[in-house]
Amino acid sequence: MMVVPHGSDAAASDAARLAAIRADLPALQSCTYLNTGTCGPVPRAAAGALAARWQADVELGRIGAEHFRQLAETMAAARSAAAGLLGASPEEIVLTTSTTHGVNIALWGLRWSPGDEIVTTVHEHPGLQVPLADVARRYGVRVRAVAFDPADPDDVVAAFRKAATARTRLLAFSHVLWTNGAVLPVRRLADLARDLGAYVLVDGAQSTGALPVNPRELGVHFYSVPGQKWLCGPEGTGALYVAAEALPALQVVFGGYFSQQAVDAETVDYQPRPGAARFEGIWPPGAAVAGMAAAMEWLRAVGFDWIWQRTGDLARRLRRALAGVGAEVLTPEPGAGAPVSGLVSFRVPGLDPAGTAARLIERG
Repeated sequence: MMVVPHGSDAAASDAARLAAIRADLPALQSCTYLNTGTCGPVPRAAAGALAARWQADVELGRIGAEHFRQLAETMAAARSAAAGLLGASPEEIVLTTSTTHGVNIALWGLRWSPGDEIVTTVHEHPGLQVPLADVARRYGVRVRAVAFDPADPDDVVAAFRKAATARTRLLAFSHVLWTNGAVLPVRRLADLARDLGAYVLVDGAQSTGALPVNPRELGVHFYSVPGQKWLCGPEGTGALYVAAEALPALQVVFGGYFSQQAVDAETVDYQPRPGAARFEGIWPPGAAVAGMAAAMEWLRAVGFDWIWQRTGDLARRLRRALAGVGAEVLTPEPGAGAPVSGLVSFRVPGLDPAGTAARLIERG
């Protein structure tokens, strides 16, 4: 576990904190790490927890009541850590394998009828776009994708309002757009959805861990997050927030052993587990889940408030520096007091993005 330095000298304390953080992230010794939006650097604590869980499985075997008790404890710890981060209760958390896994649980769990409508944006990642398209094909649902000025929250809300109709049942969008790092006005869009009687599904891939996220305060029904990006956990991990009020509306569509608390072999029926854990139909990757829980605990020890502040400060500095060398910064400048994402998108005239990225990778 990381020990966060404290001291009266703010600059010295900050420098010591950064040194301790960098020492806990081995990947930072080999490169300048600018890939957290895809997969974040893994802290030693997460790697250690993953390795310890896997080593126990190797040496002691995956047998007996003790193994399964420890697996259940690992899952409970991960749910509690995710709930604490999101301002939710553990009963509102589903452990998943990715943001897309969580998105699919919500989309396929809702009951659709031909002619129902979903409003989304033209900026969505395939991890949300593809499940939306599949739902549309299977159920005859119409999906409307809206364009807007990402720098203008009023225009964002107006675009959704214009596209919505009496048949709109869901607003589905990213908290932070992966295309340009813009932070959407989630609370205002959730208020619009309430007026429409619609649900809200948020892709939190580029927000959770990088800026404050509280789905309950935002007023959304479903909020899906990855473990491997800004939470710095292993790949194959994630979580889905399901608001308690939305739980009755969501069907279990991929059930399994962990979905039930009792089964009836004669009637081929089961009693679902209480809370959102009923949607955990797959067998969990125990070692990876242990790593995700440890990563979140490590981030908590570093201090989420500090992380969010520093992420925003660095993003602002980068935007200013890029503008100073003639780059076209595509990430909107947030308003006063508005949250700032960790993604900065830009274009340099005359430079090929793919080729430039390849050369930068070669240079570390």
